[in-house]
Amino acid sequence: MSKKVKFIILGALGVTLLLLGIKLITSNIHKHEMRAWVIVTESTCTEQGMKARKCKKCEYMEEEILPLVAHKLEDIISVEEPSCVEKGKVVYGCKNCDYEEEHVIEIKPDLHSYTEWEIVKESTTEEHGIKTRKCTLCNKVEEEQLPLHVHEYTEWKTVKEPTCTEKGLSERICTLCDEIEQQDIEIIDHKMDDIDDVKEPTCVSEGYVTYGCTDCDYQETEKIGIKEDAHSFGEWEVIKESTVDVPGVKARTCKLCNEVEEEQLPLHVHDFDDWKIERESTCTKEGLTTRTCKTCKEKEQLSLPVVDHIMDDVDKVVESTCKDKGYVVYGCKNCSYQETHELDLSTEHEYSDWEVVMDKTTIESEFITHKCSICGKEETSYREHKFGDWEVISQPTATKPGLMSQECEHCGIKNEEEITE
Repeated sequence: MSKKVKFIILGALGVTLLLLGIKLITSNIHKHEMRAWVIVTESTCTEQGMKARKCKKCEYMEEEILPLVAHKLEDIISVEEPSCVEKGKVVYGCKNCDYEEEHVIEIKPDLHSYTEWEIVKESTTEEHGIKTRKCTLCNKVEEEQLPLHVHEYTEWKTVKEPTCTEKGLSERICTLCDEIEQQDIEIIDHKMDDIDDVKEPTCVSEGYVTYGCTDCDYQETEKIGIKEDAHSFGEWEVIKESTVDVPGVKARTCKLCNEVEEEQLPLHVHDFDDWKIERESTCTKEGLTTRTCKTCKEKEQLSLPVVDHIMDDVDKVVESTCKDKGYVVYGCKNCSYQETHELDLSTEHEYSDWEVVMDKTTIESEFITHKCSICGKEETSYREHKFGDWEVISQPTATKPGLMSQECEHCGIKNEEEITE
């Protein structure tokens, strides 16, 4: 036990004896009515605390020592793991002091420390092999059966290429045991890319195509039946020329079967030359343009629309006012045509001079108005007085202030003020 704790205990005993003496003296006076306990000093895991309570009627006080609180074993100082032959341990430390506590971890029989697996007997494709490992602590030996050997072959590799007349050969090798597996590669098809002979069919006889293999002497002949439309026509001949309204006719004859084929010719389409202006248009009369077909000499004509008036002449101008809109009369440069364009109203007024309206004028400002002489629009406003110099009306006396005034040059209103000195 530390000196500090001893001192606290002795002090508490002394206080307790003192309070008992006081209690004996005062016991004949009244019975104590004690208040609720109050913690004076909190206990820790190394030092005891104290609580006290006081009588409601006198100064009597009782005190009690509080017990130590439990250690908070929240810190892990060290850990030793258990094994299959030895116990382990964990050392916890108190969060608030240097106190440490050791907890034992029991032996775990299945917690071995094995070596790497060692193959004792290799597997074959028909018999399982065996592998073992040994615990370095208790020498326990663990044995496991290996799966049957499964060949892990490489990709098939062609040893001999097949042809269209002889089989080929391929093989693959097991990467584990080097066993070799072989299989035949079937004969490939002939490459019938060569055309040895061709006879085209016609409208009266069959044809054929003879194909040959590019790698050997093998041949195949394929018949081609008669094609009724495989005629051998001569040149086209025009039997009837086309016009712009009636289509013409052309014909040709097969040299083998004498079949005649006819076709309708398209309607004649004029092949016109460029348009030529015969008469220029004006602003009062349409113009005329023509063109001629190079093949049949037919002529086509079109009217040209009249051109716009050239309104460059100003025949008359009437200016706008604030009351009436003005206008401008434009005339065509090439004829007597005229157009009248209306102008916007003018935003400028012709106002009279400002006049003062006395019945609305105050000493602070003048109320003024003026009117447009054209449209009668009236405007009103306020403006400051233009007072002249002060003029003394009466001098002040010992019993009465004096008076002075000034007159506005615009409206004649007078501003008066007292003279006190």
